[in-house]
Amino acid sequence: MKDYKQLAIRYLKMNRRRSLVTILGAVIATMVLYCILNLGWSKLLQYREQIREQGDYEIILFTETQQQIEAILADDRVKDAYVGSYYYYDYNEPVTYDNALYLNTKQPYQMDKIMEQLKTDYGVEGEENYELAWTYMQGDDENTVLISTLTILLISFIFAIFGVGIVRNSIQLSTLEQLKDYGNLRCIGATKKELKKIVYCEGMILELTGMAIGVVAGTIATLLIGHFALKITAGFHWIPIVPILVAFLGDLYFAMEENCKLIANMSPVSAIRGEYRIHKEKIKVRKSRIFGKLFGVEGDYAYKSIMRNPGRFMKTVWSIGIGMGAFILIMGFASSVQRVVKDQEKQWKYYHIYYAGTYGPTVTLEEAREGVPPTRYLEKISKLDGVTDAKKVYRASVFLKDYNEFYGHTTDKYRTEAEYGAWIEEELNDAKEKHPIIENAISEIICDGYDDQDYARYQKALVAGTLDVSDHGIVLVNHDRVHLADSEIYSEDTVVSEYREMDFTDYQVGDTIDLVDMEQYYTRANEKLVTLKKEYQDGLEEVSKQCRQKEITEDEKADQEAELAYTYHSGVAEAIRDIKKELVEEGAYTTYTIEGIVNEDVNMYSEESIHFVLPLEQFYKLTGTDESMSVGMRYHFKHFSYNQFNKIEAEMNMNSDIGIGYEEPSYAMIFGMLEGFKKVILGGILIIVFVITMTTLNIMNTTASSLYLRKKEFAQLRVIGMSKKRLTKMVMLEGVIATIVANIIGIVIGVLLSYGFFRLVITALFGYEYSISLLGIVIGMAVSVLILCGSVYLPLRGLKQDVATDLATGGE
Repeated sequence: MKDYKQLAIRYLKMNRRRSLVTILGAVIATMVLYCILNLGWSKLLQYREQIREQGDYEIILFTETQQQIEAILADDRVKDAYVGSYYYYDYNEPVTYDNALYLNTKQPYQMDKIMEQLKTDYGVEGEENYELAWTYMQGDDENTVLISTLTILLISFIFAIFGVGIVRNSIQLSTLEQLKDYGNLRCIGATKKELKKIVYCEGMILELTGMAIGVVAGTIATLLIGHFALKITAGFHWIPIVPILVAFLGDLYFAMEENCKLIANMSPVSAIRGEYRIHKEKIKVRKSRIFGKLFGVEGDYAYKSIMRNPGRFMKTVWSIGIGMGAFILIMGFASSVQRVVKDQEKQWKYYHIYYAGTYGPTVTLEEAREGVPPTRYLEKISKLDGVTDAKKVYRASVFLKDYNEFYGHTTDKYRTEAEYGAWIEEELNDAKEKHPIIENAISEIICDGYDDQDYARYQKALVAGTLDVSDHGIVLVNHDRVHLADSEIYSEDTVVSEYREMDFTDYQVGDTIDLVDMEQYYTRANEKLVTLKKEYQDGLEEVSKQCRQKEITEDEKADQEAELAYTYHSGVAEAIRDIKKELVEEGAYTTYTIEGIVNEDVNMYSEESIHFVLPLEQFYKLTGTDESMSVGMRYHFKHFSYNQFNKIEAEMNMNSDIGIGYEEPSYAMIFGMLEGFKKVILGGILIIVFVITMTTLNIMNTTASSLYLRKKEFAQLRVIGMSKKRLTKMVMLEGVIATIVANIIGIVIGVLLSYGFFRLVITALFGYEYSISLLGIVIGMAVSVLILCGSVYLPLRGLKQDVATDLATGGE
């Protein structure tokens, strides 16, 4: 045989099972890495297209003459271009260029260089489309390409360590098994270089086969993940394969060189005799009282055997221990997030998100709608995936005839612990005359109106009376979660520490509440407030006129405007209070009977605490409103599409008609954060599964190699009387001991990591106290037993224990 490389295929076929396991390891490592790089590249390409849709140009040159424009257009480096205006922002001296040249180059990956050349050649200034340049790894930072390339290669090299590590161990074991063949080949004239080719061919076949299958599998995974999870168009790309080839083949070269050292240091005679020049650790005198007492003589021997190579033992138990610790952390985090999700779903009632103002005596309809996004955005939200119910919000405040009588029915707990209740109590006990704004605020109470479907939902929260109220009947929300006035208590039973459930009042069904006639109020208020507003606007116009005529300075204008605003708002509050007093004195109020009491607001989460709920028809009469006076929208989600919602929210904040940003609803903020947590958990689980899988394959190959080297030792033990069963038990105890140590390390690491992470995230954000993930510990222990004991049992079962042949094997 002149081409010794054909032996590589023969050796791989002789050990099909090990070859398949090795290829599987290379497939997994390549598939995961290609999937990550390919998804990242696909996302980059999609982002690049989005940027080009907004502005399809790479460079802007601030040209001034037609001759410059024509010369640049004729340049071979320019692909296409168009002329347009461009506003160049400079804090001291902003400039608008009317004849700026927007162009694309033929080599976008060299746009930095081309831009500088064009600026120099044609004597113009310019700048890049920096957002687009970033997608081509261009821009102001000259090290962008270098840093990006090194980062990608570093990630690839980390994955290559796992993939090539399995190949290295497999080839090492194959080399040991075929050592006599290599000795015979040396005797018939084979050179060391030719034998090294066999080793290299084995490694290349295993690695390239695994890489090819891994790329195919990674492409399929990329298509599925991109389509269903990330909503991007992902396909096969050559670019991500380049760093994979560089990292994997580069690492493979050094791994194969390491395996070739055995052949290079071997003489033909010693190879044929089986006298391997392999360093095999000797058993040292070690005390193992614990394992000896636990498992007897076999346990003592097993401990001494694994401690022949303490470095390898520590690598094994620490790799499994760290993986187990990470698993405990992820499991604890996952259970905590699930717990938060359940509590939050319970807290946010039926309508998860709502934009709503409150119309009432002190707030006009226009003011109530100011914080509500425009209708076009509300309609977009209603069409989101997962929205099953979208309805208008009807909410208004009404005046109590006597707030002292009403709040006299509040419970002691509400007045002392609830933030709003404590404020009311403080104001009621204040002997000083109240400012009209304060008095009006205390006198108001919220009322919500619902259609038949929404109103019927309160039936499950009804604790007394009925929902079928009369014209002068009301339903009181008398129990819910409230914001505490002063508390830093953390409790496992609450999501956020500063909230607590409580009863609000001691009202019973049949009790009455007097409310001002709101229709008469609005009739009188509109006349009075229109007059005050006109006086205020006239005053502002007079101040502006004086400023234009230089009669007063800008600072004086600002001061006078502030004074006018204070006078106006104080006058409005005083007028509102006076109108309410007049109506009460005239008897323009209605006595309403509490005909139903519910223990929570089942439709919308609200910190308003005490409020009324009514069917829409009764709501209109009580509040003095009609169907056209809605103040927002509310939405129920079957599942929350946070990414879609976030896009709409970003769009409406960017294009706000009134120049203000809309505050993100708490539900969206919390569940957006939880969605991020879920992605972290999923990513963590995938990484842990990958690392554990690769570690398992490596441990199996390493253990198989170790057992192969100890064949003569096992044969000697059989000769002096040890049964095969006891020998199997002794070797299996090596895996048991490693499992015990790995579990101790893993539990300690897992508890420490989960405690720190829990306190930093879950406790800080949601108020939970730390709790250990027992399920994570149990599963982690079970997995470690399977890995470490299985990595010993499987190679041991496949080891041929031919005593005569093994005794003839060379030893030290």
